[in-house]
Order: sequence, then structure tokens, then C-alpha cells
Amino acid sequence: MEQTAENKKLKILHLEDNPQDAEIVRALLEEEGLGLTPHRVSSRDEFERALEQSEWDIVISDFAMPGYNGMKALSLAREKIPDVTFILFSGTIGEETAVQSLKQGATDYILKQRPGRLASAVRNAIEQIEERERRERAELELKKSEQQKKQIEEQFLRVQRMESIGSLVGGVAHDLNNALVPVFMGISILRSESLSAQSRQILETMESSVKRGAEMLKQVLTFARGVEGKQTTIKIELLLREMEKIMKDLFPKFITGRVKFPSGLWAVSGYATQLHQVLMNLCINARDAMPRGGQITITAENVLLDETQARMHPDAVPGRYLRLSVSDTGTGMSPETVQKIFEPFFTTKSAGKGTGLGLSTSLNIVKNHGGFMTVKSQPGEGSEFNVYLPALNAAPVAEVDQKQMNLPTGHGELILVVDDETAICELTKATLENFGYRVMTAGSGPEAVALFADNRQEVKLVVTDTAMPFMDGRATSLALRKINPDLKIITASGDGDRKESDTNFRLKVNAFIPKPYTAEKLVETVNKVLTEKTQTPG
Repeated sequence: MEQTAENKKLKILHLEDNPQDAEIVRALLEEEGLGLTPHRVSSRDEFERALEQSEWDIVISDFAMPGYNGMKALSLAREKIPDVTFILFSGTIGEETAVQSLKQGATDYILKQRPGRLASAVRNAIEQIEERERRERAELELKKSEQQKKQIEEQFLRVQRMESIGSLVGGVAHDLNNALVPVFMGISILRSESLSAQSRQILETMESSVKRGAEMLKQVLTFARGVEGKQTTIKIELLLREMEKIMKDLFPKFITGRVKFPSGLWAVSGYATQLHQVLMNLCINARDAMPRGGQITITAENVLLDETQARMHPDAVPGRYLRLSVSDTGTGMSPETVQKIFEPFFTTKSAGKGTGLGLSTSLNIVKNHGGFMTVKSQPGEGSEFNVYLPALNAAPVAEVDQKQMNLPTGHGELILVVDDETAICELTKATLENFGYRVMTAGSGPEAVALFADNRQEVKLVVTDTAMPFMDGRATSLALRKINPDLKIITASGDGDRKESDTNFRLKVNAFIPKPYTAEKLVETVNKVLTEKTQTPG
């Protein structure tokens, strides 16, 4: 709580060589009930020491003293305490000298022959001090208000930038997903060929990379739009092995990466891509903290937090946790830096090398998984980040081997494929023809409507993109249903699941395939829709 002249005891310094006059001043102030007792000094040396050793609110000074005078005392007081109230109290001061003292900064002058005015002068001084303090508080509040306004403006600009990014993400994701579709389908087609072991390994690597890219695009959409993904049971060993390979293949050779974990780790529920992002952020930060080389160690273990241990962490509750630790032998951080590292946009990296969003994003992901993070670091001693994730109570789910399934084939049904991307049309056509279907392609909505109108008796199914120029998938589907209300339609989109979540639109189509999709996914969906009992949608 701030003190003011109203709730603090003001300090008065009294320069007076005559003890009797000093007593008169003390008595006058006491009689007025001001509750102020002056501190008396009687010489120049005592006066100077008093000004050096303490802050004073009011100085009362005699004018004529041996070897010293009130004008010199005024000058020194103004030098040491510019805002101090200075009152001359003298029996020798003349009018001319009094005027000169006021010009040089004295607050008031009082003749000892009229001591009654002293109490009034002190009261006026108190009012001036109170007014000055109120003004200073108002200026301070105004300054704080301006700082808060500036902070709010900066936050608003950040939000605007993020909203702008979010508005661009959909279009970018759609284009990138379209670019991944031919790769996905090409891999599926090539897998059916007779290939060497090395070629099959290359295909598997390509497929893994494309899947990771597709998952990253989904994650970008999730962050930009706040769309909930689907939680799955995660065996963390797979992510750890993947990080071990990334550190080995992509990190500088002067940085070694180690991954250690026991068998029987508890499973967690969550989003594998998000947890992969957390580990990646922590490992990249560890790498950047070791410009001259060092070691990154990732460990995992099952831990059980009791109530006492849980109370040590604000976001923790007692129970079973899977703890992931990422430690390095790098430069470490000061306690001041550790306090700020999870703040958005805070970074210790040089311009262009860090956004300051990695750790704040990682912390949000961990919190959204019901967990919490801790960090230990000292300058020159490296850093250790610990991620605690709530473990599932059920036993870890055994992995299911991914085997190529025997896919269903068609019986010559005619399918119309609509997409403004030529490569997607061609590969989709080749894939479906490979599995026993006949295929027509259209590069736009109007072309699709014209083709269907000419072949309405033969076309059994339409597979259409949702985002196309001039006439999108919604308009195309509605136009086709005007011609044949029983037509079966599958929509595909690289713009996340937004179309699928639109109930009115989803009810008018039979299935939805998010891009990028594999040949297997396409064939399975086509077979499922074609074999379903025909009913009027909507």
C-alpha cells in the first residue's frame, strides 16, 4: 500500500543554532496537533550530513547563523532534495532578502516576531505535498494505463496475425494435400509391382514421410481452427524410436543422441502428432543449446505421484504418469530465463532463428493432454525438461501389424471423378480401373454436370473434390442430385474436416474422404458406398 502525506508521518529537518528558538518551533507544531516533531541540527556540517543520510519532506531554516546563512542552506537543500518544502524562519530577514529567497525556491518565509504563521505555513506545505503525491500517483497510473494499452495493442496485433495465418492455412493445406494425393496413390500402385528389397525400402520411407506430412497438415489445421482431432491410444516407444532416428540422421554429427526406456511403459491417450511435436521442439532447443557439440538424452519411465508429490506441481493430480525427459549438456539457463521460457514469443535465440512459440506451444499441448511440464537448468550445466502425461489404467495395447489387405474389386461400374487437379484425376482413374471399375473424369463442376447429364443411366457413383473454382463440390453435388436424386456421391477435401462437419452438406453425400488418401482408402470407400442399399439422401 502506498503511503501519502495523509497516512505517513512527515519528516521535518530544523536548522537552528538557538536552542530556545528551536523549542518554540517544536512547541508551536505540537500545539497545532500536527503530530510532527522536528529533527534539529545546529550547524552547517550537521545539516549537510542530515541531507545525505535521509529524505526530508520539510526544511525549516534560520537565516543568520555563525559561518552560514539561510540562502546557502536553501541552495544545498534544493540540490539534494529538489522537491523539498523549504521555510525560512528568522528574526533578521528583510523584505528584499525574503523576495530573493522566494525567487531561489523557498516555499515561504516567517518572521520570528510572528511565530503563529509557522503552523499555517506547515499546513500549507502538507497540502502541497499531498497534492504533489496525488499528481505523481495519477501520472504513475496514467503511465501504467498507457503500458497496459500498449500491451493490449501488441496482443491484439498478435491475435490478428494468428487469425490471418489461420485464414491462409485452409487454402495452403488444401493445395498441399492435393499435392500429396498423387504421391500416396503412386506408392500404392508401385507396391503392387515386383520390386527389389531396396526399392521396397525406399517406398516405405516415402510412404512414412508422406503420412507424416499429411499428419502435420492436419495438426496445422487443428491449431489454426481449434478443431478437435481424434485421440488414440499411444505407445510412446514408437515416437521415441522415431526421434532417435531423426537425431541420428538430421542433427549435426558433433551432437550425439541417446534414447533409453524400459520395457512395459504405460500407454497414454492423445494425439501422436502433437506429442511428436513436443519431443521435436525439446530436441531442437537442446540441439541449439549446444553449438559446440554435446549429448541429448531422451528417457521414459513409469512414475506414480502420491498426494505430496502432486502438490509440488500446480497442474498435477495424484496418479499414474508416463514421464518423458529430454536433457542436454549445453549452455544451460539462468533462473531469470527459466521463469520466462514458456511465455509466448519469448526467445533467447538471435533474430531469425526462433519464434518464441516452441515451448509455449509444447506446454499447451501437454496441458491439453492432462499433463504438466517441469524444467531444471543451471548456467553451464545443461537443461532437463520433464513431460508428465497421465497414463491409461488399462494394459498397453499390443500393436497391430500393418499388412496389405485384399482389397475389393468392382464389376465394371462407371464412376465419375471430378477434380480440378489433373494429376489427381489421372491417378484416381488409373487406380479405380486397376480394381475393375470404368472411370470418366471432369476437371470442373460444370464439366461434371454435362458429362453426367449425357451418361445419367450408366454412372453409378461420383467422387468429387469440394474446393474447386467457379463451382465447388457442394454446388456440383446439388446440381447432380437435381438430375438424379438417388445418385451416390463421395466428396474429398484437402481442407481438413470442415466439410464433413457440416451436417446439412454431409447428409447429401454418402461418404467423405480427407485428402491425402491412399489407393486402399479410396477403393474401400468406393466399394462400401456402391454396396450400400440405395436410398434417397437428405
